[in-house]
Amino acid sequence: MILLARDSAKASEAMNQPGLRFHGLKGLQSGRFAVDASGNYRITFGWDGADAIERRSGGLSLMSGDPLLSGLAPMHPGEWLREMILPAIGLAKAEIARRLGVSRQTLYDLIAERQPVTPAMALRLGKLFGNEAEFWLDLQQAYDLRLLEAQMAEELAGIVTLKAA
Repeated sequence: MILLARDSAKASEAMNQPGLRFHGLKGLQSGRFAVDASGNYRITFGWDGADAIERRSGGLSLMSGDPLLSGLAPMHPGEWLREMILPAIGLAKAEIARRLGVSRQTLYDLIAERQPVTPAMALRLGKLFGNEAEFWLDLQQAYDLRLLEAQMAEELAGIVTLKAA
């Protein structure tokens, strides 16, 4: 889940979210960052503009195309909110909804993955949790594309890619 969220982040600071314990590394690893995955397990990465230039976890390279990521189901932003953010901040869902300026039902629908993150909701989530609206929109877009890619596989297979003359 953390790797999928990292792929939606455009800057290292977007990973500075409740529950991740984001931090810069020191010494020989200066200029790299880490987030806690579980217990003593952490994911480290460097950054170049809007892209992670290298991610390592337990000594394994975790760049895109890695088999560790290829079999994962797409992650709805509501899953990230439900599994990572809400437990870390320790506030009631009703209080989160109040702070976001939305109904409890709207928040419940999002965390139950029944509703998408809209641009307006992305702005609210980004402001409340101190990250960027683009992070939330990128999570939603990646989720939507992965689902559609599977649904449209047969149709897309029938489209011939044009080649430059």
